[in-house]
Amino acid sequence: MRCPTVVLTSPGKGGIRDLRKFPGRKRFWMYTWNRDELEMCREQLPQYSTLPVDLLQKLYQVCGGVARSVFQPALSDYDLSHAERDVNDAIAKLKASDVADVVANVCDAGAE
Repeated sequence: MRCPTVVLTSPGKGGIRDLRKFPGRKRFWMYTWNRDELEMCREQLPQYSTLPVDLLQKLYQVCGGVARSVFQPALSDYDLSHAERDVNDAIAKLKASDVADVVANVCDAGAE
């Protein structure tokens, strides 16, 4: 019996590798959001309405359109300095081979 299932995972290699074991799988990528989409989400969802617009814009500059990173401060005591530190830590750990793997995965997904 076939049953449609949606699985959300971070782009880490381990989760993706496990999902590849299932036949007939389809992979979709969530694109980053633009500033208008982030502001619309902030206005529409009460849990994010406490995030000041100026902080949303600063986080957008630091984190880009990754919604989870931009809205994290609305759900916790996370602040801009934490976001900047996290971005800098991620950049410091980044290897050329990681970038090549991501590009290869995106190309593979486009071929499916």
